[in-house]
Amino acid sequence: MSYEEVLNKNVLIVVESPFQLLCAYEAIHSLKLNYKLIVRLSGHINNDQQLKQMADNLSFSNVIFIKIKTKKDVLSLLNMTIFYIQLYFRQFDYYYFGDYLSGFLKLSSKFINRKKIFLLDDGVATLKIQQQFLQNNSPLNLYTVFDIKAMHMQKILKHRFLHLTNHFKNSNIINKNIYIGENLVELSILDAKKYLDIVREVAKESKELFYFPHRLSSPDILNEIKKIKNISIVYPDVCIEYYVLKEGILPSKVYSILSTALFTLNILFPKSNIIAYKPIFNVTKRSEDIEHLFNIMKLDTSISVIEYK
Repeated sequence: MSYEEVLNKNVLIVVESPFQLLCAYEAIHSLKLNYKLIVRLSGHINNDQQLKQMADNLSFSNVIFIKIKTKKDVLSLLNMTIFYIQLYFRQFDYYYFGDYLSGFLKLSSKFINRKKIFLLDDGVATLKIQQQFLQNNSPLNLYTVFDIKAMHMQKILKHRFLHLTNHFKNSNIINKNIYIGENLVELSILDAKKYLDIVREVAKESKELFYFPHRLSSPDILNEIKKIKNISIVYPDVCIEYYVLKEGILPSKVYSILSTALFTLNILFPKSNIIAYKPIFNVTKRSEDIEHLFNIMKLDTSISVIEYK
């Protein structure tokens, strides 16, 4: 699909996560969209605060916040009803939605001609969504950073966050190695000892390693991380992609195990070394998805996968 078909269109954009908001920024500027941006606040304090702060800092000119909690209350149901009524009666050229796996956004898409919908990325969830489309033979269009082959009647617009990175051009560049933390121990996917051993091994290779903890990391794990030499724990008040760009950090090496930020930082910083450790995981209901994700990383020549015993 050519970009000329979607340039300068009147669009409605609906997002509900910080990374979706970054994708919305890129779409608006790369496609020169006349837009109305709706940011859904879910009641999760950290997520909602990040959305508000980032929307303000990125200077969106036409943004509305609506509060629709995950656990619906009377106000949330009223806001949903008003939103769906407006969605049904007001027409736009195209609609850009965040994660299709969200119940709220999946329901929203039912009020619209599917040919007019583009889905924004929300990490590697896009890859899972495309798998569903292949199984159901009922795709939606994508605005994505991933190399995905279009299905019949599916339009795919690819981007590389060029406008976002230009927005944050910073003369004060800080070269750092970073580790993206996960809550694998908390989910019983990985034993605590294995997880901490990997972090220790990575820390040995750095004079200073910036460790970004997962928002659901347990205090016990963080207390052990603090004891590791050469580690500085960073608690960003925005998503990691936005924080690194804003602070002028140029990652020399990016380490993690399963974080989707391995993919996104790889795109934002193509000259960085991206390294994914693959330990022996506990067998869980997520095992198949984990193996699938590592298979994708192994096919990506810009991501190094290290088998860890």
